[in-house]
Amino acid sequence: MVLLLIVVSLFYALVFQGDSSGRIVVGHKHFTEQRILGSLLSQYLKKEGNKEAYPIELGGTQLNFEALANGEIDLYVEYTGTAYQSILSQKKPLNSNDQSAYVRSNLLSKYGIEIAAQLGFNNTYTLSMMPELAERLGVDKISDLKKLNGRLTLGSSSEFLDRPDGLPGIKDVYGITFGEVKLLEIGLRYEALVNGEVDLIDAYSTDGRLQKFNLRVLQDDEGFFPEYKAIILVRPGFRRDHRNLFKALKHLQNSVSGTEMQKLNYQVEEQGVAIKEVAGSFLNRDFN
Repeated sequence: MVLLLIVVSLFYALVFQGDSSGRIVVGHKHFTEQRILGSLLSQYLKKEGNKEAYPIELGGTQLNFEALANGEIDLYVEYTGTAYQSILSQKKPLNSNDQSAYVRSNLLSKYGIEIAAQLGFNNTYTLSMMPELAERLGVDKISDLKKLNGRLTLGSSSEFLDRPDGLPGIKDVYGITFGEVKLLEIGLRYEALVNGEVDLIDAYSTDGRLQKFNLRVLQDDEGFFPEYKAIILVRPGFRRDHRNLFKALKHLQNSVSGTEMQKLNYQVEEQGVAIKEVAGSFLNRDFN
């Protein structure tokens, strides 16, 4: 992962540094929702600023954030809960408004990074099961899993496995242990769940496949998962260098609901519509 960041850094330093054309580089993470948002922002900025804008996939949170802080990309979409816990290393629970305010002020003071807009939806983590299995085991909420300690197999993404707002925190808060934890690529977790290879998975609340498979989303009865409001982060100096584009990004404030984001994810993952087409159709419909 470190090698990838170095390669990407060198590439963009060579290609884009000092580019008088004002090309914009939009980072995104390695799952469908982020790819859609990367394409959406790229198309939007190209339309609004008459500039070349390119999406680039950089993997997980740390790679995108480091690239942003170093000025190797211009912007990417992060989530408030992720920024609070994984980037700013905070564990004390805060209400939604206080968490958002903390993230905004500390990203600016520590890194010079600004929040250009909050997109509107909250993509929090969930633990989800096939409804038949959940019914048979009598599981409705996360605390119900404690009575099944050591018996269930969790299918986990790499980020959920290690993050304090993921599996480590769930174990601490709920006192849950799993018989086995299988590390799975994000796109393979649902297949493993449907095939009975795992008993439950971590999932994002805006994932269209939750609806497709009618999965039971376990109630977070201890309120462990923080809110993960989607926010557009811009690199240090972006507002100064691209004042009109920064202003244009403000127009995206509260532009995407959770239901809308789930629909966009579903169109790509289940209906096979191209990411660029899905993002473009959304922009043409709502920002023509």
